[in-house]
Parts: sequence; C-alpha cells; structure tokens
Amino acid sequence: MGKLSTLLGRLPKFRKRLKRDPELLKTTANVARLVLDVTKESSDAFPPLKSAAAGFSFVLDTRERLDVARENLVSLDKNARDAFTYLGLGFDEDDLPAEMRAMYEELLILLDNIKMTVEQGRDHLKGLFGVVYLRKCEKQILSLNNELDGKMGRFQAASERLNDQLVQRFLQQFGQALIRTEVLRLPTSLD
Repeated sequence: MGKLSTLLGRLPKFRKRLKRDPELLKTTANVARLVLDVTKESSDAFPPLKSAAAGFSFVLDTRERLDVARENLVSLDKNARDAFTYLGLGFDEDDLPAEMRAMYEELLILLDNIKMTVEQGRDHLKGLFGVVYLRKCEKQILSLNNELDGKMGRFQAASERLNDQLVQRFLQQFGQALIRTEVLRLPTSLD
C-alpha cells in the first residue's frame, strides 16, 4: 500500500508537468494508448479487464475525434474566409458573365451556410454533449469542405479564362490603335 500512496502522491506534480510540456503529454498519451490497446487485445482470460480497456479506448478515440472535428471546423472557417476575401478582390458581380455570376452567387450562399455551420458547430462540439453531435458535424464539415473546394476551383478557373479573354481583347485593341497611329504617321506624298 505504501508504493501506491507514494505513486498517488506524485500524481498532482506529474499532471502539472504534463500541462507545461506538450511533448511529454503526447508521449504519455501514446504510451497510455499502447498499453490500452495491448490490454484490450491480450486480456481474453480477464473479460472485465478487456471490457474496461475497450470502454476506455472508445472514450479516448471519441475524444480524439472531437479534437480533430474542432480542428477541421477551424480549417473550414479559415478556408471560407479566404474564399470570401478572394471573391472581394475586384469582382464586380454586374461585370461578370452570366455563368460566372451564377457561380459567384452560389459561392456567396455556400459561404453563408458555412458561417452558420461553423457557429453551430462551435456550440455543438463543446463539452460532453459534443459527442452527441460529433458524427453529424464530421459529415457536415467534410461535405462543406468538398463543396467549397469544388465551387472555388470552378470559379477560379472561370475567372482565369475571363482574365485571359480580357487580356487578349486589350492586346488586340492596343495593337489596332498602334497600327492606326503608325498609319497616320506615314508620309502622304512620295517625294
């Protein structure tokens, strides 16, 4: 009993050290996960131990999924903000061709949906009840990220094509103006 009480007495100090040292925390978590997995897989002779290890492993897996979902939510929010910034860079909706205008409007609607989902997701993934909404949030985040990537890719490709067309049109007009200027400079008589 003396060794157990000594070990338990050191626990608060170790917890403080874990909070200060992220590498130690990662290493400890990885070792704990390995011990759990080994216990779960090798404790057939002790069903209660196997059940406890499996239950604790499930809790840790769910916790990791919650952390990943929160990170993905932050990433989705950043991607949406980047897309919104891109759309605000010199695109006047009235000057866009009809096809691009439709894409632009779809993107704005999607960005609005993403904003709403991010706000709800932050609330849903908080605390213990985050587990209830985890699967739904994971699916929504993945779906919205894929939709944003696809729509932004198509809009950027269309804007590059439009930009190329505008440059070509400018060069043609500039070339024609240059030819007119040179024609006007030609001598009128052949003296």
